[in-house]
Amino acid sequence: MMRLRWLWLLLLCIGVLWLFPVPVSAQTGTGDRVILGQSYVLPSGHRLRGSLIVLGGSAKLEEDSLVDGDVTVVGGSLSAAGRVNGDVAVFGGSLSLLDGAYVDGDVIAFGGHVKRAEGAVVTGDVMTGLGWEKSRPFAKRPGRVPEVPYAPAEVSGARVLVGALLRVVGAILLAALMGGLAVIVLALAPEATHRVGSAMLDAPVLSLLVGLVTLLLALSIALLLVITICLAPFAMLLVGVLVLVMLFGWVALGWLLGDRVLRALDVDRPHPLLAGVIGVPLLTLVTRLPCVGVILLLLGASTGLGAAVLTRLGAQRYEV
Repeated sequence: MMRLRWLWLLLLCIGVLWLFPVPVSAQTGTGDRVILGQSYVLPSGHRLRGSLIVLGGSAKLEEDSLVDGDVTVVGGSLSAAGRVNGDVAVFGGSLSLLDGAYVDGDVIAFGGHVKRAEGAVVTGDVMTGLGWEKSRPFAKRPGRVPEVPYAPAEVSGARVLVGALLRVVGAILLAALMGGLAVIVLALAPEATHRVGSAMLDAPVLSLLVGLVTLLLALSIALLLVITICLAPFAMLLVGVLVLVMLFGWVALGWLLGDRVLRALDVDRPHPLLAGVIGVPLLTLVTRLPCVGVILLLLGASTGLGAAVLTRLGAQRYEV
């Protein structure tokens, strides 16, 4: 029992750190972007050809930047000085439309305050609180459409190389952090972790379905708390608990992967700590792969979450 208390205290600290935004600089790109628990920066002169969704972090659109799609921020803030060819929605955070901002669509803001500079332009309607508002500061106003460069800014080879190196180093540091978490979790609650991992082995499809339903339900409740009664702190607490449980399930899934890797290398009875040190960082690195990484992250995190729910956070073994 004492081990479990220390485990949840540790997971709480790591979850709080995970929720703090980590800046991510975005270059010109194509396709929708989904940012989880980090802050997003679209530099001046760059263009995102797709929608932007930021969950649990902040977003900054610098002057002369362009987003060809909608911008949605949940549980964070948005500071925009560029152009958005779509709607802007912020739930549970603040919205700042700076000089030079141009929103070719509607603006929706719940659970936070909205600031708009004199030079900002909104062509559509604005909804704040629980109703549509056509107040003077947000009404359509004449003005010159900002000329945003559609061509990507020229980037030197050295800058590309440095950016790629920083992404590799960041992925390695994240994998090392998750490996350390795996060691502590497996040392403090090995039996609970094994029960969660066994549930994923015995009922992988059910674990995935339960995890997806739990994830959608928890996020929907958090969103309703923000929209209906403006209880953003309770919504963030719910999201924090969800992250902690997903971290626990992620460690269990990584332990399973490490155990299978060691057995494939003819290691008889792999030590759980060794399996966790190998499997969890490897699993984390796989999620950093382009395109498929986000899908693998969603599937793996949902499966671990579902197994944790089926076993009541590893307190009991799941019986098929």
